[in-house]
Amino acid sequence: MAEDIAVNYRPFATLASHGSISTYMCDRIAKGGVHNLATYDFGGNLRSRTNGYCLPIGMSWELQVERTVSYLAWQSKNTRYQVSPGVTEPRVYGILYAAYPKLDKSIEGPGGVVERLRAAGVTVGHVAAINPDLGVSQAQVPNVVAQFRSAGVNTVVMPDAG
Repeated sequence: MAEDIAVNYRPFATLASHGSISTYMCDRIAKGGVHNLATYDFGGNLRSRTNGYCLPIGMSWELQVERTVSYLAWQSKNTRYQVSPGVTEPRVYGILYAAYPKLDKSIEGPGGVVERLRAAGVTVGHVAAINPDLGVSQAQVPNVVAQFRSAGVNTVVMPDAG
């Protein structure tokens, strides 16, 4: 579809409102001479990789990860999950993400979100990826919930949900 837009419609610019779109779409439309503004880049070096046609705007993915890790490390040390009134337990995090191309490496790969969280002392009980197509992912959610419960997860974070 991105190639179709770049080749057949030749717009001057596009705007990707979801960051992971930049990972698999921006290179294609940049080749067609179309400027694209994207929120962040999961593939790395978006600006240089596309000769300046694709420009991340807003908070970078790296900065989002840094702040998320910092906050969750603080939260896991300073708050507990409330099971019922007066009954608490340590937080066990479940990481859920939409399986966009290359996002898995940013979440589960070396230096990714999960590795950084664990290095910061955050207990990650389970990591699950769901299909980015809502029609498909709705059927996956009950299984993911069961996996999280089985792993003792009581706090779920979706880093790419923004």
